[in-house]
Amino acid sequence: QVVRQQLERSRASMDFDEPEDLKQAKGSIKVLVVDDDDSMLDYLSDSLRHNYKIITARNGKEGLKLAVSQIPDLIITDVVMPEMDGIQLVKALKGNSLVSHIPVIMLSGKNKLQDRLLGIETGADSYLPKPFYLSELKLVMSNLIKNRLIVKGKFSGQLEQTEKVEAVQFE
Repeated sequence: QVVRQQLERSRASMDFDEPEDLKQAKGSIKVLVVDDDDSMLDYLSDSLRHNYKIITARNGKEGLKLAVSQIPDLIITDVVMPEMDGIQLVKALKGNSLVSHIPVIMLSGKNKLQDRLLGIETGADSYLPKPFYLSELKLVMSNLIKNRLIVKGKFSGQLEQTEKVEAVQFE
């Protein structure tokens, strides 16, 4: 029991090195946090606002409206909420061409395998059970954002292709 508590504390305090280009991009990255629990909204907002622009919503219906109007770069949502739950929110997001590309992380107290599989099957990119480690959430966020930036660069032709281009010299 004592060893487990020490391991959990060390995991919680773990930090990871992010690529420099992601560190520079973070200030302009918008994250929508959707949760009906005010204390969870406050905790996530306070923990993430130093690196991201945070937008909050108190239920899935409000979250969907904000997602369509603000086009965030990442969405973090609870599963169990009034008006529209997280599963319905993800279905609505993935069915809307304006926002279907946005990565979604689900956080939930529903920890059974079938609940987690349903979230991912619905279209969530990640499903973290509550209580979660903030360091794990930040790492998942970083990976999803980094991958999205890579894909965005590939489709817009912004990635360097120096290995594929033959140098030409003029005399």
